[in-house]
Amino acid sequence: MTKFYYAFLLKSEYQSCSIGLIGPGIFNTKKFYENIGQFKEDLGLTEGFDQICIYSLESILKRKDKEKWFKVLKEISQRKV
Repeated sequence: MTKFYYAFLLKSEYQSCSIGLIGPGIFNTKKFYENIGQFKEDLGLTEGFDQICIYSLESILKRKDKEKWFKVLKEISQRKV
């Protein structure tokens, strides 16, 4: 799976990007993060972004190790920009 996808990059003070999927989608056909290490690696690529939006949190809630996934999100949210 390619690690990083740009959804769009605006030529202004705002930047946006999209990284991989947390879950397989409603049809269970999409490639998604198989482990938290892949997720962490991609989140590291968002350094310099002042906001990160996660879709969808319900995919994290369905994981057996959901506490670890939320811990990673908390660490990222406390990162200095």
